[in-house]
Amino acid sequence: MTTLQNILAANKISKSKSLDISNLQLNELPKELSEFTWLTRLYFHHNNICNLTPLANLTNLEIIGCSNNIIIDVSPLAKLVNLKTLFAQNNLITDTTPLVWLINLVGLFHISTKVYY
Repeated sequence: MTTLQNILAANKISKSKSLDISNLQLNELPKELSEFTWLTRLYFHHNNICNLTPLANLTNLEIIGCSNNIIIDVSPLAKLVNLKTLFAQNNLITDTTPLVWLINLVGLFHISTKVYY
């Protein structure tokens, strides 16, 4: 088993509300992550992630840490109604308007991210 597989397997068993898959040189989020509906905190800093689609149905997420990736499109997060904080520094995000209806989002950190409205 790889490190990622070990981390995911352990979380699947424990149902821990927090998952950290940072610094694993990932090029994409694992597809099975879409099944981790118990998560409230997810961190995947310092990878090469661009596609957030596997997160689209993780409506219990309150905190996402995804700094230092290559994310452009945040629209897959548009239905995460419980999202309170998004750490997205050093990405390529071009538009944050998909997040405008997330009324619980009180912290959007995108310093050093090129954001165009």
